[in-house]
Amino acid sequence: MSKSLGNVVNPDDMVAKYGSDAVRMYEMFMGPWEQSIAWDSGAISGQVRFLGRVRETVKRVGAKTTPIMAAKLKTLVARVEDGVLNQKFNTAIAGLMEFVNSWREPEMVLSKEHREMFASLLSLFAPETAYQILGGNNQSSNSNNQAILSWPDVSKIEGVDEVSVTIAVQVNGKLRSTIHVTRNMANEETKVVELIMADERGKKWITGEPKKVIWVPGKLINMVL
Repeated sequence: MSKSLGNVVNPDDMVAKYGSDAVRMYEMFMGPWEQSIAWDSGAISGQVRFLGRVRETVKRVGAKTTPIMAAKLKTLVARVEDGVLNQKFNTAIAGLMEFVNSWREPEMVLSKEHREMFASLLSLFAPETAYQILGGNNQSSNSNNQAILSWPDVSKIEGVDEVSVTIAVQVNGKLRSTIHVTRNMANEETKVVELIMADERGKKWITGEPKKVIWVPGKLINMVL
């Protein structure tokens, strides 16, 4: 941009109009950090709307995090970490957006502890909104500051093992049914076979002892008769 052409964007004006969080998010979401990209003030409104959805969604706090959200939170921590370390801020922010979209689905909630973990991730890009999530503001207490600055400990994200995994059940290479198991059980062939044999949909296709069992943990089981 050039002063002589009169097309310089004043950051102070943008912050005054949209808020510092939205401007910061927009700048990092425009594309890869090392590339030059044309400024589009109108596109900042998308970040304004996203932050509004965040403030509304964080009100959905439960005693226990919905299992699928626990799994998504664990994935989000890794995605944001990778985005920050590799300066791919746009992919990290995209991960935050996808997570909030899932969080907005009916029956999806986070516990207070997991909500604070989300705030920690968000604080890298939108610190003012993150402070608000924790019940603070720009002059937040030291405890709130510490909660935001602490990187989420994924070992404390409980409930991931309760997430349902769908396994395709094949007989002689043909799909005959599917079975839903917990993430832990999805890696245990013997238990999955037991469940299939107890399931009316699956066992009706199985006559006699399988000659061979092809097992792809967490995805597929093929019984060759």
